[in-house]
Amino acid sequence: MSTLRERLGSLPAAPVPPVHLGLYWRPSRETDSWKIRELIHLTEQHSHPARPTSEGEISRLTHALSHPELQDCLIGLDSRGNLAAFGSVTLQPDEKSYARADLFAVTAEHWRGRGIGRALLAWQDVRARELMLGYYGQDYDRPAQIRNVVDERAGDRRMLYAAAGFSAQRTIKVFSHLLDAANFSDLAALEEKFPTKDVRIVSARRLSPDQWEEIKALHVANSARLYADKGDASRWWGRVLANLAPDLSFAAVSMNSGRVLAYCLVVYRDLCQSSCLESEGISAEIVPTVAVDIFGDDRKNADSHGADFAVLKQVLSQVLLACADSGYKQVFAEDNYPTLGDLSRVCTACGFKLAGARMIYTVEL
Repeated sequence: MSTLRERLGSLPAAPVPPVHLGLYWRPSRETDSWKIRELIHLTEQHSHPARPTSEGEISRLTHALSHPELQDCLIGLDSRGNLAAFGSVTLQPDEKSYARADLFAVTAEHWRGRGIGRALLAWQDVRARELMLGYYGQDYDRPAQIRNVVDERAGDRRMLYAAAGFSAQRTIKVFSHLLDAANFSDLAALEEKFPTKDVRIVSARRLSPDQWEEIKALHVANSARLYADKGDASRWWGRVLANLAPDLSFAAVSMNSGRVLAYCLVVYRDLCQSSCLESEGISAEIVPTVAVDIFGDDRKNADSHGADFAVLKQVLSQVLLACADSGYKQVFAEDNYPTLGDLSRVCTACGFKLAGARMIYTVEL
């Protein structure tokens, strides 16, 4: 493969959006964090994305500014100094097999339709290439990619990225389950709907080191086979463990062999539903939510313990009961294995509703 410099060619200066669009542009600062958070929340209250941006994701966008070699952010202010647009470019140095830059952008509802998104994307595209050259070096000879995640219903943004040369690589279905005291009995009845034999449901806190190794092996094998190499899958595994909710995560273990048949690992994800902030850094309400970030089963061995993914459904049912008992109001689940379609069936059987989908758009460099 040719070097990164040969692939990128001569780069123009990153084009800051022009003033005739009505906004004043400057690099963002740490002190802008609360404004950026609020802009994202207010915008998503109008657009209703399938999976809202979490507090952790916003923190990574706004607090990584201390690493200018990895990230650059630009904000657009109106004549009154109000934040109207935000765009960021972030390198992902943990990805060892290829260079990757992730884009994120948001424009206030009343400023849309004026070409701001197109101008911001033009700046992001050049800055992503500049950051890659600076961080990875001109002689870097591995694949490189610019990536963005777009809500399926955001047709204008999807058209924008397609026109800019991005292509849709993968669709992730997003499911949501609302929990309340009224349906607790329905959740308890789920376990009886999916009969299994010789299966024990075990809390993640009680799994042995060997059983954790089994789960990791299952995850890495499934992920690498479907859409990632084993290095990527191992790193994703590490990120999940870093945010794991062990009291809400479970695995099904064979009572005969002791091996793991299915698992559901839950991660914390706090969503901030806020109105206009009265003062810096204060959000009106933090809604505690969790996401079943990884779940799957060993098809070869689980089928003998229950038909039609009964073992995995049992584990997911236990997750929902634990979440409801702990006071959580909402559980998200994503089907990261669209080519199989099985996890969507499992979610639906356990009472999840399809909230929408997220689409990954990329440009290969």
